[in-house]
Amino acid sequence: MTVTGKLGNSLMGQDKNSQVVKVTVKLRAKFLRHRSYQKLEEAIGLLEATRRAEIESGVTQETYGVAVVGNPGSGKSTALSHLFRTHPTLSLLQSDVVPADVVSFLVPSPSTLKMVGISCLLGLGYPLKRDRTAGIIWGLVQHNLQKRQTLLLHLDEAQDTNT
Repeated sequence: MTVTGKLGNSLMGQDKNSQVVKVTVKLRAKFLRHRSYQKLEEAIGLLEATRRAEIESGVTQETYGVAVVGNPGSGKSTALSHLFRTHPTLSLLQSDVVPADVVSFLVPSPSTLKMVGISCLLGLGYPLKRDRTAGIIWGLVQHNLQKRQTLLLHLDEAQDTNT
């Protein structure tokens, strides 16, 4: 069967676009480990081991972190999300489940320290009933993270599209 004319070309174009979209979706579902990801995996593993050892020994040291930097769209969030989902010894935050080794939140944009703290509390299931200062909010965040036995707090910054 041959379809000609504007409608025929449009239908053929839609079919091709549909195929491209399907292939793109399949490719995006794949994750390829690369050198940067392996470095990230090692850094998070060391941080996890350090935190677990400190907790086990009852020693509270200065808290350390890992900064993942790169251009927008370079795969930072994807790499961390993959790592947290597939890591054999880290459990992600789930409602009403303790412990939550990893707690991950999207930071509102634009944001203030207070807004980030409020986002964390809401994500942890702590309803704020009235306005609080940033200091009180972050004290509540710390208390709720300790209550959930959280080892790692991941704050993923939202892209500000207004800049």
